Amino acid sequence: MSRSEIQRLIGKALIDEWFRRRLISDPEEAIRSSGLQLSEAEMEALKGRDRAQAETIASELDRRLQTSGWDGPRRPVSSLRCQ
Repeated sequence: MSRSEIQRLIGKALIDEWFRRRLISDPEEAIRSSGLQLSEAEMEALKGRDRAQAETIASELDRRLQTSGWDGPRRPVSSLRCQ
């Protein structure tokens, strides 16, 4: 993955709540649906992270974005639940 692809991944995870939640619950599908290309090693590293920690970070980010008044990309509520 090139540096620009990593930047796209991080940027998308920061501003797109649905993608961020999907990245936690099903990283392979999130990456596939985003069109980003990860090497096998990068995908394994992503899948090997601490899920509880990732969910804590995502929740904190969501809270901060909501209190800032930012109303970014939204998806149907039913698709936001992590499985």
